[in-house]
Amino acid sequence: MFRKVLAGGAIFLGLTVLLFAPARGAIALSSKSSDFVSRLFTRFQPGELSELSRLACFEQSLAGIPDGASVWIQTKDPYLEQRFSDIGFPRLHLVLAKADYVVYVNWDGAVAGKVVNQLTCADVKIQVVSHD
Repeated sequence: MFRKVLAGGAIFLGLTVLLFAPARGAIALSSKSSDFVSRLFTRFQPGELSELSRLACFEQSLAGIPDGASVWIQTKDPYLEQRFSDIGFPRLHLVLAKADYVVYVNWDGAVAGKVVNQLTCADVKIQVVSHD
């Protein structure tokens, strides 16, 4: 009986320390829990929604490329290059040289080949070109 009371007291003391010690008397989890509860009601913030729709548009631009095709992503923006790499992998074979398809993202240079898909996602211009 004494062990059960001692174990219960240790658990109570541990939870009290976790809740109050980091915030010096206030409930430490109160700000975190209110953020969590607010996120339950608004699943995505407006900035997150616009980024998700932009990523969906990127995926749509790659939809015309058959599975396993080699793709070369041409852009000067490393963020956009990474996003297209993330979306295309593993369905597409990403290469750094001549490929079956080239994806031009905000590209100012010359575009050669047959245009397969052309979209504008928010502020990003995308051209998918076939070199078959």
